[in-house]
Amino acid sequence: MKFIYFLVMLSQIGIWVMIFITLWVFTQLDIVDIALINIAISSVFGVMALIKIDKSGEKNGN
Repeated sequence: MKFIYFLVMLSQIGIWVMIFITLWVFTQLDIVDIALINIAISSVFGVMALIKIDKSGEKNGN
């Protein structure tokens, strides 16, 4: 179970990196900016899904 928490922490760090890159590129390239925002949003939903899976696993007694 601790490995899952480690993965969630890594993905959260990745989200912040994406946000900083997005803010840095914001005034330079519109297409890259939109792509980075989409990646960051999908990463957030991925983390939320991981957390939901983790919580449902705890309820089942795993």
